[in-house]
Amino acid sequence: MAKINDEQLNALKGAKGDMEKIQAELGMIALMELRKKVLLEEYATLETAINETIGAINAEHGDGSLDLETGEFTPAAQ
Repeated sequence: MAKINDEQLNALKGAKGDMEKIQAELGMIALMELRKKVLLEEYATLETAINETIGAINAEHGDGSLDLETGEFTPAAQ
C-alpha cells in the first residue's frame, strides 16, 4: 500500500474542512432565508392589524393623534 506525502494529505484535509465549513454556512443561509419569509409574513399581518385598529379608532373618534404611552387621543384641529 502506498502512502501519499504529508503535504498532499494536509492539503486534502484542509480543503475538505473548508468545504464542510462552507456547507454549514450555506445551510445557515438557507434557514435564514426561510426565517426571513416567515418574518415578512408576520410583519405584514401586524401591519394589517395596526391599520385596521387605526381605522376603527378614526371611525370612533375622528382624525387625530394617539399617545401610545398614555392612551390619550387628541382630535385633529378642525
